Amino acid sequence: MAIRTHPDDFRVDEELEPALEAALCANFSEAAPHAVCRLTKSGLTTPDATAGLARALQVPPHAIHYAGLKDRHAATSQHVSFKRPSPAAARALSRGIEGPGWRARVIGWSTEPVDASWITANAFEIVVRDLSAEAVETMHTRAARLRAPDGALHVVNYFGDQRFGSARHGQGFAARALLAGDVDAALRLAVGTPARKDLGVRRAFTRTCATKWGQWRVLAAELPPCPERRPFERLAQGASLPEAFMALPPFLRSMNVEAFQSLLWNDGARRMVRAAVSSPIETEDEFGALAFAPAAEIPAAWMECRPPMPSPETVFASPWGEAWRAALAAEQLEPAALTLRGMPELRFGHAERPLVMRAANFAMQPIGGGQGSGNDRAVEVRFRLPRGAYATVLLRALGQ
Repeated sequence: MAIRTHPDDFRVDEELEPALEAALCANFSEAAPHAVCRLTKSGLTTPDATAGLARALQVPPHAIHYAGLKDRHAATSQHVSFKRPSPAAARALSRGIEGPGWRARVIGWSTEPVDASWITANAFEIVVRDLSAEAVETMHTRAARLRAPDGALHVVNYFGDQRFGSARHGQGFAARALLAGDVDAALRLAVGTPARKDLGVRRAFTRTCATKWGQWRVLAAELPPCPERRPFERLAQGASLPEAFMALPPFLRSMNVEAFQSLLWNDGARRMVRAAVSSPIETEDEFGALAFAPAAEIPAAWMECRPPMPSPETVFASPWGEAWRAALAAEQLEPAALTLRGMPELRFGHAERPLVMRAANFAMQPIGGGQGSGNDRAVEVRFRLPRGAYATVLLRALGQ
């Protein structure tokens, strides 16, 4: 199986809440000072694309707000906003402004900046290639088992492996080290561990860290200029390791905590499925097997169930409580232990997540030829997911 073989093999279109989109104003005013733009990109992360937009508009990167993060290895459209652009910038955006790998155009003006609450769904068009006849049959069989009477696929709402980017190098989770009190290991995992897929500045940064770890003054002087260098500058000035970790960019700090929270959530969901379903649909994954319940076996209560991200505020409750308790116990944790000593600003925050996602408008069809022998078949899969749900999880549920 292969996805993203070609740039257009993985397409994502972010859809705004209809009421919010309809409320956009046609022109700038003091009451509607935020320019809302549709940003299309390919081969870039959302922060990279918005940084390019910020440079083109001559505004700081933090001035650009976005509703959600979109995959680097996809052709995507999403929505961003920024406040009170200059007249020249507003004129440019009305025509469309672009840079390497991205393009932005204003679609209206808002009273508030965009955020995650603006997103109603993401529409996906994904081409899966290099499939055998057996793999295609498995996809159809699993889709039939996951399809509910309303026509949508009902799929356990696991976090996809994109969520675990801070642990992709295979060395572990920084937040797990923080909970154990090993801030040195956490900082190394967050920014100083080389990964095979590192490129450019990132590759130079992680390899310099790996060879000169502990030589804080040397690292502060030699590391490439970027926000991730700030902890080493602080350490060279005599700061403590917790102070240095807190000098990381806020997004990176939070991402490391949320990655471990997501791992715990996935483990709880997997335990729920295995306890309730006699023959779950299972798929191996780098960060733990994913177990799915056929639609006919999903308890009705699960459709409205919103288990929390594990946090100090977690109070175990039915129907998810026992599974979440077991997931924490497997890490020798309990809710009260999910606090980070010496870093009060960095928290395991409370948030709820739907246990089951609905993949609406699901369709799957063969494309091209691929009727011979071997792994030469390809299918196109189309569906809509609510915000926060992962297309890669749906593909896992289909056996890919």
